[in-house]
Amino acid sequence: MNAKPMGCFLLFCKENRDQYKQPGRSNSDVTSLLGAEWRAMPEAEKDIYREQARQQKEEYLKSHPHPVKRKPRQQDQFMTTFKLSKRTQGISKR
Repeated sequence: MNAKPMGCFLLFCKENRDQYKQPGRSNSDVTSLLGAEWRAMPEAEKDIYREQARQQKEEYLKSHPHPVKRKPRQQDQFMTTFKLSKRTQGISKR
């Protein structure tokens, strides 16, 4: 397994997406319908997908004992470095 493990909702979507695909229906609409079905689903049924997700995560962590964290994107770096200090908050542009 090279890719990161999927979460329980993504596993549910992967299994059920074909039921909702129709010509002319956008992917966004399909995902919205899947989300509504997920929210209405009893916890016992969700637990099946949660268990699958947990197993995938365990397998991933066994094969990747030291996973590499993603590097911040350039805009993420900018947003974390651009913070107004208390001294500059009261200064207005003229």
